[in-house]
Amino acid sequence: MKCSYYPASNFNRPKTAKRCRAKYALIISLFLLATTLGSYYAVNVGFSLPEEGHAWSEDASAISQEAAQLFAQHTIHQNYTVCLKPNDSFANLCQPDDRQYLTLLTDKINLDFGYKFTTDTKLDYNYTYKITGKLIVYDKDFKSKEILVRNYDLLDSKFGGKQSTETIDIAQSYELDFQYFNREAIVFKDENALSGEATLFVQMEIDLDAKHGSREISRAVNLDFSIPLTKQTYHISIGSQPDKDDLLEFAVIESRPFWTKKQCWIIVGASIGLIIIVALLKRHFAARKSPHERYHAKIHKEYGRIIVDIDTPLKIDGYKHRYHVNSFEDLVNKADRTMQNILCFAAPGSHVFYAITEGDNLFLHECSPQRNNHSRGAPPCDE
Repeated sequence: MKCSYYPASNFNRPKTAKRCRAKYALIISLFLLATTLGSYYAVNVGFSLPEEGHAWSEDASAISQEAAQLFAQHTIHQNYTVCLKPNDSFANLCQPDDRQYLTLLTDKINLDFGYKFTTDTKLDYNYTYKITGKLIVYDKDFKSKEILVRNYDLLDSKFGGKQSTETIDIAQSYELDFQYFNREAIVFKDENALSGEATLFVQMEIDLDAKHGSREISRAVNLDFSIPLTKQTYHISIGSQPDKDDLLEFAVIESRPFWTKKQCWIIVGASIGLIIIVALLKRHFAARKSPHERYHAKIHKEYGRIIVDIDTPLKIDGYKHRYHVNSFEDLVNKADRTMQNILCFAAPGSHVFYAITEGDNLFLHECSPQRNNHSRGAPPCDE
Protein backbone atom coordinates (compact mmCIF):
# COMPACT_ATOMS: atom_id res chain seq x y z
CA MET A 1 0.00 0.00 0.00
CA LYS A 2 1.47 3.32 -1.05
CA CYS A 3 1.19 6.12 1.47
CA SER A 4 0.90 9.69 0.21
CA TYR A 5 2.94 12.33 2.00
CA TYR A 6 1.10 14.73 4.32
CA PRO A 7 3.35 17.46 5.73
CA ALA A 8 3.15 17.63 9.48
CA SER A 9 2.39 21.38 9.35
CA ASN A 10 -0.82 20.67 7.41
CA PHE A 11 -2.08 18.02 9.80
CA ASN A 12 -3.63 19.73 12.85
CA ARG A 13 -4.96 16.82 14.86
CA PRO A 14 -5.69 18.09 18.45
CA LYS A 15 -3.69 16.37 21.11
CA THR A 16 -5.46 14.24 23.67
CA ALA A 17 -3.94 16.27 26.52
CA LYS A 18 -5.23 19.52 25.06
CA ARG A 19 -8.73 18.11 24.75
CA CYS A 20 -8.62 16.95 28.38
CA ARG A 21 -7.36 20.31 29.60
CA ALA A 22 -10.10 22.10 27.65
CA LYS A 23 -12.71 19.79 29.15
CA TYR A 24 -11.47 20.36 32.70
CA ALA A 25 -11.28 24.13 32.13
CA LEU A 26 -14.88 24.10 30.86
CA ILE A 27 -16.07 22.15 33.93
CA ILE A 28 -14.29 24.51 36.32
CA SER A 29 -15.61 27.60 34.48
CA LEU A 30 -19.18 26.32 34.64
CA PHE A 31 -18.76 25.53 38.34
CA LEU A 32 -17.42 29.02 39.10
CA LEU A 33 -20.24 30.61 37.11
CA ALA A 34 -22.86 28.58 38.96
CA THR A 35 -21.25 29.41 42.32
CA THR A 36 -21.11 33.11 41.47
CA LEU A 37 -24.74 33.31 40.38
CA GLY A 38 -25.86 31.24 43.35
CA SER A 39 -23.98 33.45 45.82
CA TYR A 40 -25.35 36.64 44.24
CA TYR A 41 -28.90 35.27 44.37
CA ALA A 42 -28.48 34.16 47.98
CA VAL A 43 -27.24 37.57 49.14
CA ASN A 44 -29.39 39.87 47.01
CA VAL A 45 -32.63 37.93 46.48
CA GLY A 46 -33.04 34.71 48.34
CA PHE A 47 -32.28 35.50 51.98
CA SER A 48 -34.05 37.98 54.28
CA LEU A 49 -31.95 38.52 57.39
CA PRO A 50 -33.70 39.91 60.47
CA GLU A 51 -32.85 43.36 61.76
CA GLU A 52 -31.31 43.82 65.18
CA GLY A 53 -33.93 43.19 67.83
CA HIS A 54 -36.00 40.84 65.69
CA ALA A 55 -36.01 37.08 66.21
CA TRP A 56 -35.82 34.45 63.54
CA SER A 57 -39.10 33.21 62.14
CA GLU A 58 -40.16 30.77 59.48
CA ASP A 59 -42.03 33.59 57.77
CA ALA A 60 -39.17 35.58 56.26
CA SER A 61 -41.53 38.00 54.49
CA ALA A 62 -43.10 38.99 57.83
CA ILE A 63 -39.66 39.77 59.27
CA SER A 64 -38.71 41.82 56.24
CA GLN A 65 -41.96 43.77 56.34
CA GLU A 66 -41.74 44.48 60.07
CA ALA A 67 -38.13 45.60 59.87
CA ALA A 68 -38.89 47.83 56.87
CA GLN A 69 -41.63 49.92 58.54
CA LEU A 70 -41.06 53.11 60.46
CA PHE A 71 -43.66 55.32 62.15
CA ALA A 72 -43.49 58.96 61.06
CA GLN A 73 -45.44 62.09 62.01
CA HIS A 74 -45.88 65.17 59.85
CA THR A 75 -46.61 68.66 61.10
CA ILE A 76 -47.57 71.17 58.41
CA HIS A 77 -47.70 74.91 58.96
CA GLN A 78 -48.87 77.24 56.21
CA ASN A 79 -49.98 80.78 56.93
CA TYR A 80 -50.01 84.18 55.27
CA THR A 81 -50.70 87.84 55.88
CA VAL A 82 -51.76 90.36 53.23
CA CYS A 83 -50.06 93.75 53.44
CA LEU A 84 -52.06 96.64 51.99
CA LYS A 85 -51.01 99.93 50.49
CA PRO A 86 -51.59 103.00 52.66
CA ASN A 87 -55.30 103.85 52.47
CA ASP A 88 -58.10 105.55 54.41
CA SER A 89 -60.28 102.45 54.72
CA PHE A 90 -58.06 100.08 56.72
CA ALA A 91 -56.14 101.21 59.75
CA ASN A 92 -54.36 97.84 60.00
CA LEU A 93 -52.29 97.46 56.85
CA CYS A 94 -51.43 93.80 57.56
CA GLN A 95 -54.57 91.74 57.27
CA PRO A 96 -54.80 88.19 58.72
CA ASP A 97 -55.48 85.11 56.63
CA ASP A 98 -58.76 83.63 55.40
CA ARG A 99 -60.43 86.84 54.21
CA GLN A 100 -61.50 88.51 50.99
CA TYR A 101 -58.96 91.09 49.86
CA LEU A 102 -59.14 94.04 47.47
CA THR A 103 -56.81 93.61 44.53
CA LEU A 104 -56.11 97.34 44.04
CA LEU A 105 -55.17 97.83 47.70
CA THR A 106 -52.88 94.75 47.97
CA ASP A 107 -49.15 95.44 48.07
CA LYS A 108 -47.28 92.38 49.37
CA ILE A 109 -48.26 88.93 50.62
CA ASN A 110 -46.12 87.32 53.30
CA LEU A 111 -46.20 83.56 52.90
CA ASP A 112 -45.05 81.28 55.73
CA PHE A 113 -44.06 77.68 54.98
CA GLY A 114 -43.42 75.18 57.73
CA TYR A 115 -42.81 71.43 57.66
CA LYS A 116 -41.82 69.19 60.57
CA PHE A 117 -40.99 65.52 60.08
CA THR A 118 -40.61 63.30 63.17
CA THR A 119 -39.85 59.56 63.34
CA ASP A 120 -39.71 57.08 66.20
CA THR A 121 -36.01 56.40 65.59
CA LYS A 122 -32.96 58.42 64.60
CA LEU A 123 -32.29 58.77 60.87
CA ASP A 124 -29.48 60.25 58.78
CA TYR A 125 -31.05 63.09 56.80
CA ASN A 126 -30.23 65.12 53.71
CA TYR A 127 -32.86 67.53 52.45
CA THR A 128 -33.28 70.44 50.04
CA TYR A 129 -36.13 72.85 49.43
CA LYS A 130 -37.01 75.71 47.10
CA ILE A 131 -39.94 78.02 46.34
CA THR A 132 -41.37 78.26 42.83
CA GLY A 133 -44.24 80.14 41.21
CA LYS A 134 -46.51 79.27 38.29
CA LEU A 135 -48.76 81.82 36.57
CA ILE A 136 -51.63 80.27 34.59
CA VAL A 137 -54.22 82.05 32.46
CA TYR A 138 -57.25 79.90 31.62
CA ASP A 139 -59.64 79.95 28.70
CA LYS A 140 -62.94 81.72 29.44
CA ASP A 141 -65.21 78.98 28.06
CA PHE A 142 -63.06 75.98 28.99
CA LYS A 143 -61.74 76.74 32.46
CA SER A 144 -59.55 73.64 32.49
CA LYS A 145 -57.76 74.73 29.32
CA GLU A 146 -54.52 76.60 30.01
CA ILE A 147 -53.73 79.50 27.65
CA LEU A 148 -50.58 80.74 29.37
CA VAL A 149 -48.19 79.00 31.75
CA ARG A 150 -45.16 80.85 33.14
CA ASN A 151 -42.78 79.42 35.71
CA TYR A 152 -40.75 81.46 38.21
CA ASP A 153 -37.92 80.51 40.57
CA LEU A 154 -38.78 82.59 43.61
CA LEU A 155 -36.26 81.08 46.06
CA ASP A 156 -33.19 79.13 45.00
CA SER A 157 -32.62 75.64 46.40
CA LYS A 158 -31.39 75.49 49.96
CA PHE A 159 -29.51 72.50 51.34
CA GLY A 160 -30.33 71.36 54.85
CA GLY A 161 -27.03 69.56 55.39
CA LYS A 162 -26.44 66.07 56.72
CA GLN A 163 -28.01 65.50 60.12
CA SER A 164 -28.52 62.48 62.34
CA THR A 165 -31.68 63.13 64.28
CA GLU A 166 -35.28 62.08 64.87
CA THR A 167 -36.82 65.41 63.77
CA ILE A 168 -36.41 67.71 60.79
CA ASP A 169 -37.97 71.17 61.13
CA ILE A 170 -38.10 73.42 58.04
CA ALA A 171 -39.44 76.98 58.29
CA GLN A 172 -39.24 79.54 55.50
CA SER A 173 -40.98 82.86 54.83
CA TYR A 174 -41.31 84.59 51.47
CA GLU A 175 -42.55 88.09 50.63
CA LEU A 176 -44.51 87.98 47.39
CA ASP A 177 -44.89 91.09 45.21
CA PHE A 178 -48.58 90.66 44.43
CA GLN A 179 -48.88 93.63 42.05
CA TYR A 180 -46.00 92.39 39.85
CA PHE A 181 -47.72 89.11 39.04
CA ASN A 182 -51.14 90.77 38.77
CA ARG A 183 -49.77 93.17 36.14
CA GLU A 184 -48.17 90.26 34.25
CA ALA A 185 -51.55 88.57 33.96
CA ILE A 186 -53.40 91.78 33.04
CA VAL A 187 -50.92 92.66 30.27
CA PHE A 188 -51.12 89.21 28.72
CA LYS A 189 -54.93 89.17 28.78
CA ASP A 190 -55.17 92.68 27.29
CA GLU A 191 -52.68 91.91 24.52
CA ASN A 192 -54.58 88.77 23.53
CA ALA A 193 -58.12 90.03 24.22
CA LEU A 194 -58.74 87.32 26.81
CA SER A 195 -61.21 87.44 29.65
CA GLY A 196 -60.49 84.11 31.37
CA GLU A 197 -59.34 83.68 34.94
CA ALA A 198 -55.71 83.91 36.05
CA THR A 199 -54.13 82.23 39.07
CA LEU A 200 -50.70 82.30 40.67
CA PHE A 201 -49.58 79.07 42.35
CA VAL A 202 -46.76 79.44 44.86
CA GLN A 203 -45.18 76.18 46.02
CA MET A 204 -42.44 75.05 48.34
CA GLU A 205 -40.88 71.81 47.06
CA ILE A 206 -39.14 69.71 49.70
CA ASP A 207 -36.96 66.70 48.79
CA LEU A 208 -36.11 64.62 51.84
CA ASP A 209 -33.62 61.72 51.81
CA ALA A 210 -33.02 59.59 54.88
CA LYS A 211 -31.13 56.42 55.76
CA HIS A 212 -31.97 53.79 58.35
CA GLY A 213 -29.08 51.36 58.56
CA SER A 214 -28.53 50.08 55.03
CA ARG A 215 -31.99 51.12 53.86
CA GLU A 216 -32.82 54.40 52.17
CA ILE A 217 -36.02 56.36 51.68
CA SER A 218 -36.94 59.41 49.64
CA ARG A 219 -39.93 61.67 50.18
CA ALA A 220 -41.17 64.68 48.22
CA VAL A 221 -43.53 67.15 49.93
CA ASN A 222 -45.17 70.15 48.27
CA LEU A 223 -46.78 73.04 50.19
CA ASP A 224 -49.03 75.17 47.97
CA PHE A 225 -50.76 78.54 47.95
CA SER A 226 -53.28 79.46 45.25
CA ILE A 227 -53.73 83.22 44.63
CA PRO A 228 -56.34 84.49 42.10
CA LEU A 229 -55.29 87.46 39.93
CA THR A 230 -57.01 90.17 37.80
CA LYS A 231 -60.16 90.19 39.95
CA GLN A 232 -61.61 92.99 42.07
CA THR A 233 -61.40 90.81 45.16
CA TYR A 234 -59.70 87.49 45.83
CA HIS A 235 -59.31 84.78 48.45
CA ILE A 236 -56.10 82.78 48.98
CA SER A 237 -56.40 79.00 49.16
CA ILE A 238 -54.01 76.57 50.80
CA GLY A 239 -53.29 73.35 48.93
CA SER A 240 -53.93 69.85 50.23
CA GLN A 241 -51.52 68.62 52.90
CA PRO A 242 -49.99 65.16 53.42
CA ASP A 243 -51.31 62.85 56.11
CA LYS A 244 -50.11 63.76 59.57
CA ASP A 245 -49.24 60.18 60.54
CA ASP A 246 -48.22 57.25 58.40
CA LEU A 247 -45.95 54.23 58.14
CA LEU A 248 -42.92 54.62 55.92
CA GLU A 249 -42.06 51.61 53.78
CA PHE A 250 -38.32 51.17 53.20
CA ALA A 251 -38.82 49.46 49.86
CA VAL A 252 -36.83 51.80 47.63
CA ILE A 253 -33.19 50.74 47.90
CA GLU A 254 -31.30 48.29 50.04
CA SER A 255 -27.54 48.53 49.60
CA ARG A 256 -25.76 45.18 49.48
CA PRO A 257 -22.20 44.46 48.41
CA PHE A 258 -21.95 42.20 45.38
CA TRP A 259 -19.25 40.18 47.13
CA THR A 260 -18.65 39.58 50.79
CA LYS A 261 -15.46 38.26 52.34
CA LYS A 262 -17.21 35.07 53.37
CA GLN A 263 -18.48 34.52 49.83
CA CYS A 264 -14.99 34.95 48.39
CA TRP A 265 -13.55 32.32 50.72
CA ILE A 266 -16.42 29.94 49.91
CA ILE A 267 -15.83 30.30 46.16
CA VAL A 268 -12.03 29.95 46.48
CA GLY A 269 -12.40 26.89 48.70
CA ALA A 270 -14.97 25.30 46.41
CA SER A 271 -12.76 25.92 43.36
CA ILE A 272 -9.72 24.35 45.03
CA GLY A 273 -11.85 21.41 46.13
CA LEU A 274 -13.16 20.93 42.58
CA ILE A 275 -9.63 21.00 41.14
CA ILE A 276 -8.49 18.39 43.69
CA ILE A 277 -11.49 16.16 42.91
CA VAL A 278 -10.84 16.39 39.16
CA ALA A 279 -7.15 15.54 39.69
CA LEU A 280 -8.01 12.55 41.88
CA LEU A 281 -10.56 11.28 39.37
CA LYS A 282 -8.03 11.67 36.59
CA ARG A 283 -5.46 9.63 38.52
CA HIS A 284 -8.10 7.04 39.44
CA PHE A 285 -9.15 6.42 35.85
CA ALA A 286 -5.55 6.57 34.65
CA ALA A 287 -4.60 3.88 37.17
CA ARG A 288 -7.24 1.56 35.75
CA LYS A 289 -5.62 1.56 32.31
CA SER A 290 -3.42 -1.35 31.32
CA PRO A 291 0.24 -0.71 30.40
CA HIS A 292 -0.76 -1.30 26.78
CA GLU A 293 -3.41 1.45 26.92
CA ARG A 294 -1.15 3.85 28.79
CA TYR A 295 1.59 3.28 26.21
CA HIS A 296 -0.63 4.20 23.25
CA ALA A 297 -2.11 7.16 25.15
CA LYS A 298 1.43 8.41 25.72
CA ILE A 299 2.32 7.98 22.04
CA HIS A 300 -0.73 9.95 20.87
CA LYS A 301 -0.08 12.62 23.48
CA GLU A 302 3.52 13.20 22.41
CA TYR A 303 3.36 12.48 18.67
CA GLY A 304 -0.27 13.14 17.76
CA ARG A 305 0.80 15.77 15.21
CA ILE A 306 2.40 13.16 12.92
CA ILE A 307 0.13 10.15 13.58
CA VAL A 308 -2.71 9.39 11.16
CA ASP A 309 -5.35 6.89 12.37
CA ILE A 310 -6.69 4.66 9.58
CA ASP A 311 -9.62 2.23 9.48
CA THR A 312 -8.31 0.04 6.63
CA PRO A 313 -6.01 -2.82 7.68
CA LEU A 314 -2.43 -2.66 6.43
CA LYS A 315 -1.72 -5.15 3.60
CA ILE A 316 1.64 -6.26 4.90
CA ASP A 317 2.12 -8.94 2.21
CA GLY A 318 1.80 -6.31 -0.50
CA TYR A 319 5.22 -4.84 0.25
CA LYS A 320 8.41 -6.36 -1.16
CA HIS A 321 10.55 -5.41 1.80
CA ARG A 322 9.21 -5.43 5.34
CA TYR A 323 11.22 -4.07 8.24
CA HIS A 324 10.12 -4.59 11.85
CA VAL A 325 11.10 -1.61 13.98
CA ASN A 326 11.47 -2.54 17.65
CA SER A 327 11.42 1.01 19.07
CA PHE A 328 8.70 3.54 18.33
CA GLU A 329 11.29 6.32 18.74
CA ASP A 330 13.22 4.79 15.82
CA LEU A 331 10.04 4.94 13.75
CA VAL A 332 9.63 8.60 14.69
CA ASN A 333 13.20 9.32 13.61
CA LYS A 334 12.50 7.61 10.29
CA ALA A 335 9.34 9.72 9.84
CA ASP A 336 11.32 12.91 10.55
CA ARG A 337 14.01 12.04 8.02
CA THR A 338 11.55 11.14 5.26
CA MET A 339 9.01 13.85 6.25
CA GLN A 340 6.14 11.37 6.41
CA ASN A 341 3.27 10.76 8.80
CA ILE A 342 2.99 7.57 10.81
CA LEU A 343 0.00 5.38 10.01
CA CYS A 344 -1.82 3.82 12.96
CA PHE A 345 -4.22 0.89 12.69
CA ALA A 346 -5.86 -0.75 15.72
CA ALA A 347 -6.70 -4.37 14.96
CA PRO A 348 -9.19 -6.46 16.94
CA GLY A 349 -7.79 -7.70 20.24
CA SER A 350 -5.98 -4.39 20.93
CA HIS A 351 -3.22 -5.25 18.51
CA VAL A 352 -1.90 -1.94 17.16
CA PHE A 353 0.32 -1.35 14.10
CA TYR A 354 2.37 1.79 13.48
CA ALA A 355 3.86 1.97 9.99
CA ILE A 356 5.68 4.12 7.46
CA THR A 357 5.59 3.22 3.74
CA GLU A 358 8.31 4.14 1.31
CA GLY A 359 7.78 2.65 -2.16
CA ASP A 360 7.90 -1.13 -1.78
CA ASN A 361 9.35 -0.77 1.71
CA LEU A 362 7.24 -1.05 4.87
CA PHE A 363 8.63 -0.01 8.23
CA LEU A 364 6.41 -1.56 10.90
CA HIS A 365 6.20 -1.23 14.66
CA GLU A 366 3.59 -3.52 16.17
CA CYS A 367 2.31 -3.83 19.71
CA SER A 368 0.01 -6.21 21.51
CA PRO A 369 -1.19 -6.42 25.14
CA GLN A 370 0.85 -9.60 25.59
CA ARG A 371 4.04 -7.86 24.58
CA ASN A 372 3.31 -4.78 26.68
CA ASN A 373 2.49 -6.82 29.78
CA HIS A 374 5.50 -9.08 29.33
CA SER A 375 7.96 -6.88 31.13
CA ARG A 376 7.03 -3.93 33.34
CA GLY A 377 10.68 -2.91 33.63
CA ALA A 378 11.34 -2.31 29.94
CA PRO A 379 9.53 0.19 27.64
CA PRO A 380 6.43 -1.38 26.07
CA CYS A 381 6.96 -2.99 22.67
CA ASP A 382 10.63 -2.20 22.75
CA GLU A 383 11.81 -5.73 23.51
